[in-house]
Amino acid sequence: MTKNEKITISFLPSDSDLISFIKTKKEFGNLSDYIRTLIRNDMQSEPHSINRTNDDIIDKVLHLLKTVEVTVNKECQYPPESSTLDIEFKNAINDLF
Repeated sequence: MTKNEKITISFLPSDSDLISFIKTKKEFGNLSDYIRTLIRNDMQSEPHSINRTNDDIIDKVLHLLKTVEVTVNKECQYPPESSTLDIEFKNAINDLF
């Protein structure tokens, strides 16, 4: 007899939209099949992203933040030229992971 692997996922209270969507999907079809299909699609479309480390992702986000210029007013332009902010940005982004 083959034993199925079971994995549990959790949702935050703020994910009520996701929970509602999943409940609807579950009424009309096989939820496990739906999730397996989503995972397979991710695996096929972005095989390189699975191997990325958090540092790689953080560096990419920092690079994007540095290249985008946002003008709040004529006297104040972002991103500022400060290495202290780079460390703060990196720590803030790291906290997201």
